[in-house]
Amino acid sequence: MCTTYLGLRMIASLPEGVDLIGHPRLVRLNPNIPWRTRGNGAVSFEVGTGAGKPSMIGEFQGKGIRSYPDSTGATVNGPDLLELLSSLVEDISHSDREGTDPGLVISNYELPDEVYWTGVRGVHEQEGILELLEDSRCHHRSWGNGRGLIGAACSIAWPGSLVTYEAVSYRKENAWGTPRSFDEDQFRLLDSEHGTFSTSDPGTGRVMAVPNTPCPILAGIRAESPDVAERALLSLDTEEPSGHLVWATNHATDDHISPVRSVREISPFMSVSITGTVASAPRTVKGGHVIVAIDSEGTVDIAAYEPTKGLRETVLQLREGDLVTAVGGVRETPLTINLEKIRIDRTVDRFIKSENPVCDACGKHMKSKGRGAGYRCQVCGATASENDADRVTVRAPDTGWYEASPSARRHLTMPLERLDRC
Repeated sequence: MCTTYLGLRMIASLPEGVDLIGHPRLVRLNPNIPWRTRGNGAVSFEVGTGAGKPSMIGEFQGKGIRSYPDSTGATVNGPDLLELLSSLVEDISHSDREGTDPGLVISNYELPDEVYWTGVRGVHEQEGILELLEDSRCHHRSWGNGRGLIGAACSIAWPGSLVTYEAVSYRKENAWGTPRSFDEDQFRLLDSEHGTFSTSDPGTGRVMAVPNTPCPILAGIRAESPDVAERALLSLDTEEPSGHLVWATNHATDDHISPVRSVREISPFMSVSITGTVASAPRTVKGGHVIVAIDSEGTVDIAAYEPTKGLRETVLQLREGDLVTAVGGVRETPLTINLEKIRIDRTVDRFIKSENPVCDACGKHMKSKGRGAGYRCQVCGATASENDADRVTVRAPDTGWYEASPSARRHLTMPLERLDRC
């Protein structure tokens, strides 16, 4: 099913006297986990007795969704809420399908930040999460193999160090699985006109804010403020939605990236940032992927895959001795960093041979004896070294950051347009 749609339905079904506090949270977790869901997302929201002036942050089936900036601290009945929300999970989610394993957690306390950081950068053991929930006296319920409890706990524990927002509109149920109706040109202009980001890919023209799966989502618009995201979403001409909701997210924050100092610190399923020296010539393999090795107290391949588009051209320009900082997820076999972006920190001089050396005795151009073996005059047999050939300097790529095509970006990857601001 769709986690955010289930969250919307839960929020819309809160009983009288139970208020939504702040924005609901859509948290993406470690994108490299083999058993993850497609987007590896989890949602959570705070409830209580509202205090302060409320604001509308969405609506569902004609009814506004109101959020309060603070709460009075009054306790909500956890067991009753668990029963209400559990019934929605059972009614809406496809928990009978293989690989669908929802988890529901209700906590009266903030969970430790480390729960989130392990979930977004590492691997949680299920037993450890269950022990945490019991020690924290959380009310919880799970379906299937129970792995959904990990995501639920991580979403609650998210400290929100960096926050972006996504305004999501939802389709009417009778439209699920049918082609979506929307004005593609409007979406393509949105980022330049409204201050949103990652709505479309300028290189390919693809509209990324509209999914191509048969899920309930109509569109999702991302921005650095909730008001910008919502205004942009509501400005679009689309089919009539059943409702919308503005989520606080960890999208485009790079929260999944662990800075490491050497190859020895890298392990599968991590996402890392590592600085190293280019140790081999780039090579292109089947499928158009470009691979090069870097050295940082050990060597590891970094790969720019075909969908990253222009990033491959950047990697092809690297030469042995260049200093780079590679950012991406670690593939297990063979151990490889799948590039999300790369920074060229320093480049070596680049030369190409313009012509073979001329024999001093004969005045004829010499012939190469083979790669790296020097030259020989075919008339008199005189020899010359590789360095005797005339060479010209070739311009190296500019230092600075380069990134994958927007279409190839992960939810968590911070676009370069945000990098300077964060």
